[in-house]
Amino acid sequence: MLLVLLLALAIDSAFGEPPVYIHPVVWNGRLAAKLTRPGSGYMYGVLLWASAVLPILVPISLTLHYLKGVALILVASYFLKTSFSIRMLHDLVKEFLDSGQRQYIQQMVRRDVTSVEEEYVNSAAIESLFESTVDGIVSPLFWFALAGIVGALLQRLANTMDSMVGYKTPSLYRLGYFSAKADTVINYLPSRITALVMLAASRLIGFRCSGCLMAGKRASMDSINAKYPIATAACIMGITLEKIGHYRLDYGPLPNSTHVRASLQLFKVTVTIFLTLCITFSLIEDHYLHGSTLFGLLEGLWKLIQ
Repeated sequence: MLLVLLLALAIDSAFGEPPVYIHPVVWNGRLAAKLTRPGSGYMYGVLLWASAVLPILVPISLTLHYLKGVALILVASYFLKTSFSIRMLHDLVKEFLDSGQRQYIQQMVRRDVTSVEEEYVNSAAIESLFESTVDGIVSPLFWFALAGIVGALLQRLANTMDSMVGYKTPSLYRLGYFSAKADTVINYLPSRITALVMLAASRLIGFRCSGCLMAGKRASMDSINAKYPIATAACIMGITLEKIGHYRLDYGPLPNSTHVRASLQLFKVTVTIFLTLCITFSLIEDHYLHGSTLFGLLEGLWKLIQ
């Protein structure tokens, strides 16, 4: 577990995202796009999810099952890396800060940021940075700790399905209902864990916020998961984060570039703390569980009981 995690982190740090033609998340997105039928009902939505996720997840799982030794470590590390994106998230925000070009933030968000005022672009950058910290870092590694590579990939593919069809538009609401709910369930705990780690990180870099522990719970947002990291970020930095026409989390002024830079620092410390926890947990798993995941341990206990 530990060696696979460390090698995956090294791949991400050194190379970033792999080419699209060998990226399971890209395969999932392309397959989902081909099978999507806007206006379809709930049952087709379940079938769509299964048809776009299982043809990718099952062959990868079987491949990992039959590999041994160095080959297993290398292949598992590669697929684990494809489930998270630390360098990409950092670099997109850093490039935006250095160049001022909105195209970097547009790659991170669904909304159009080409014509809004600069403060709202900054807000979108901060919101997406911490929402993606959940979806693209904490959640896949959380599920890796519990269920191995399959758990990490399942989270990432489920999140991709939500981004493809999980919208509340008339043509996609019923079709994307299952994808949206699956993503909500899978990211429920990681979103709240992320907020707690952000609070710990904020103390280390000098933020003296008060009442931020409850910021996520108090926030009025449609997403019961995204509101935790986003509201916590707004509270920690004492700023307003707003998606026009959807929500406004008012803890101060709208963000400027200094706030975006501070958010990047908060992101780096948050990720560092979480990775330290992951590495420690992997050490414990390797030492005491002999590389088994917690789910694997529970499965073994269940077999003994039977």
